[in-house]
Amino acid sequence: MKGLDVFLAIAMSKTLSDAASVLGLSPSAVSYNLKCLENSLGLDLVDRKKGFKNIHLTPAGITLLPLAIRYDEVIREISNIRKTPRYQLSIGCVESINHCLFPTFLHSLGKYNIDIKVDTNTSLELHRLTENREVDVAFVVNQIPSTKLNISSFLREDMKLIRSATNDKTDAIVKAQTLDPKFEIYINWSLAFQIWHDHIWSENRRARFQTNSVVHIDSFLLGDEKYWIIAPDSVANFYRSKGFNIHSITPAPPQRICYKITHHSPKHSISPALKIFNAALENWKKDKIFSMQ
Repeated sequence: MKGLDVFLAIAMSKTLSDAASVLGLSPSAVSYNLKCLENSLGLDLVDRKKGFKNIHLTPAGITLLPLAIRYDEVIREISNIRKTPRYQLSIGCVESINHCLFPTFLHSLGKYNIDIKVDTNTSLELHRLTENREVDVAFVVNQIPSTKLNISSFLREDMKLIRSATNDKTDAIVKAQTLDPKFEIYINWSLAFQIWHDHIWSENRRARFQTNSVVHIDSFLLGDEKYWIIAPDSVANFYRSKGFNIHSITPAPPQRICYKITHHSPKHSISPALKIFNAALENWKKDKIFSMQ
């Protein structure tokens, strides 16, 4: 509807001449199309006060503006469908997966006709969002039973020790009991990990520093070889690339299990995108070293 295009241009540009320039029309053509729109709606949309260079919307114009913006967005989406079908997919991940494991994979999805929205959240919240179909597919580290979700094991990761670069060989196996808990950066990866951890270090020797984020691990560890953290393979490999030393641990901590969750009845509109995503994910997994279920 040309009148709405003209109205939007006027509302955004604030003057008829600027709107005309944006639309590539003459000021008289802009004024004519605006008047036609007002006549068809039976409303005055623009306050035409003499002596004022800038124009102002009437109350009716202010009410119409968000509707006109939504209409314009819908028309653009319809136009895109006519050109090349594009799909949308909402993906949710816990922070460690989004930050350390998935960036390369998510970038690889750029070659498909899929617009990706990525959400970082907790496992609990991602279960809720997927149940409500606000997220189409999610990757979590805690399995919460649900009658609405398909839940499958996605990958298993060994746990490794991360610390600042020292003269130690990075392939050396470190005995857990030799690590001083006063200098631990603790993340509770799972209940199984917590039980293992409390067996090695009693409750009264719990780490001074605790966090639920992997983003700033380097800030905690950098420059002091006494500090250390135990983390999954994907996190350890991420920080190996930043120059940190990575060690295996004995006795070995329990593996971290990551789960993929989707709704039993996903939205029909995402079915093509989900099919493409699942195929790309399987191909990507074949290149990883992780032990999968």
